[in-house]
Amino acid sequence: LVFYDTTKFVYVCSGKPTFSNLGYSFIWHQRGWIEGNKIDFISVDHNNNLWVTPDFHPSWGLHRYDGTEWSYYSTNDVMLHNTVNAFAVDSSGGKWFGGPFGFTYLKGEHSARYRENTLGNLYDIRDCVVSEENVLWAACRNGVLRYDFSGWKSYEYNEGFNNHETPLFIEAIETFDNEIVAGGSKGVSWLREDIFVKDTTPEGPENRAVYALKTHPSEQIIAATANGLFIKSKNMPWRQLLQDDANCSDIEIDLDGRIWVATRNQGIFVFDEAGNQLFQFTTEHGLLYHYIYNLAQSHHGPMWVGSGDGLIAMEVFWKEDNSSVTNPKVTITRKPISQFRNNGIFDLRGRKQTGQSIQQLRSGASGMYIYKNDKSDNLKRIELK
Repeated sequence: LVFYDTTKFVYVCSGKPTFSNLGYSFIWHQRGWIEGNKIDFISVDHNNNLWVTPDFHPSWGLHRYDGTEWSYYSTNDVMLHNTVNAFAVDSSGGKWFGGPFGFTYLKGEHSARYRENTLGNLYDIRDCVVSEENVLWAACRNGVLRYDFSGWKSYEYNEGFNNHETPLFIEAIETFDNEIVAGGSKGVSWLREDIFVKDTTPEGPENRAVYALKTHPSEQIIAATANGLFIKSKNMPWRQLLQDDANCSDIEIDLDGRIWVATRNQGIFVFDEAGNQLFQFTTEHGLLYHYIYNLAQSHHGPMWVGSGDGLIAMEVFWKEDNSSVTNPKVTITRKPISQFRNNGIFDLRGRKQTGQSIQQLRSGASGMYIYKNDKSDNLKRIELK
């Protein structure tokens, strides 16, 4: 266990961690442990549970932290496989965990497994998302899967990805403006008239390996690639925010709408909604290494960061004007975290509706959102009509 500055970073490595209460960090007293230091997967569900998969899991595969205790799920009980690469929550609260051999589905006491004999050639799941129509979409090794809760449909590379090079890897899937976007080993493809068409616009990430896609509530889509970061607004061309030397691995949106980008070689970058860089966190600011694999925003409190040396709970206090933190080693005067788009009610995709004032809390699982009423502690989910 390593402490850098517990008002900002908490490192949780393998073995039983013991936490002390210094500043605003979490307190974990011999409550459990993570079985491996390299964190391959993290996500936060609609109930603010943290889900973690480390790289070394002989008996326990999927870890869950509910804020108090750790729980474990493996092939010894419900899991199809001990490795989890993808996670989404459907409209009924059912949880979909995708891995190398298909999906594990959990809902209350019910569980189900969907494997090769059901999924055909597309059983190696890399990412998944649930659309507004409550359709599950999955990025797979050789294409995209669609499940509308009545049957599965496959989109393979020779059926419209406009990429006849093999092997084909589809690593990311996202919804944007009622469209499905897939990111793979050769760029981005859009689902048009039930066929995936490759994005060949010159400003975009064509022929770059896309590792993550994320929709911002301000109607922008962000693509993390092995050679740079790209952002696109509706009906606008792509813009490159990070240059080709940045090997990007994941994207997350924090509670104030800032864009966090994990990289495998330059730490973590943070941008505002307009794409202006606010800060770059490196080893100089407490990260043990520059390679970061994944990010997940909790509903309140820290940004969870999966690194090659453990799980990090990272809490940064920004200036009121949202400007860069010039010296994160110094505790900035604690201010209430400003509410992002807090005037009115927003639907599951962040579009403004009407009604009472609520705080938007992102689930980090399927691109959907959970809401918290300003006047109570009860989470409220706004369903689309």
